[in-house]
Amino acid sequence: MKLYQLIIIYFCLGFFLLFNSLYGAESVRGFKETLVLANSGNAEAQLSLGMMYEKGTGTPVNYFEAMKWFKKSAEQGLADAQYWVGMMHSSGPITQTDIPESIKWFKKAAEQGHTSAQNSLGYLYKGYETPQFFSNDIVSVLDYVQAYAYFNCAKAAGNDEAADNIDFLTSKMTPQQIAKGQKLSKVILERINKKK
Repeated sequence: MKLYQLIIIYFCLGFFLLFNSLYGAESVRGFKETLVLANSGNAEAQLSLGMMYEKGTGTPVNYFEAMKWFKKSAEQGLADAQYWVGMMHSSGPITQTDIPESIKWFKKAAEQGHTSAQNSLGYLYKGYETPQFFSNDIVSVLDYVQAYAYFNCAKAAGNDEAADNIDFLTSKMTPQQIAKGQKLSKVILERINKKK
């Protein structure tokens, strides 16, 4: 290997190590600052801290701590946090799948206009193609009318995935079910618009 090749390799390695140490230190500093804000009751900081624990940013991955901070934020009414509590209950790594609890938290977020929560509710109500991935609870919540209504709410807000889901779902529904789903989605959207 020639000298200039070694210099380039050492330069790149040095740059990588420097960048990695600075980025890692910044993540830890950001984690500590977020922890202080979260402990003071700041809902956005609690959500951020939950995400840091869930992703391992500035701290080791800890799903129990992530859920704790998501829930603190969700209880203050933050829709994004309510969505994440729903996600943790629907397929999270720390809890037994609890579809009714997941629906409860997704609904709280969906009623604030959170389109991902609306779409997730649609999935839960329509049932997944592979329900064994979830618990047997999924069978007890199958409801195409509810699924259509929540997909339709998400679609109205511009969620393209929800639009695709409605197309799939309508092939399995009767015209009466579709009409009920459309009516229900109007009721839900009216509730959302009143809260804004």
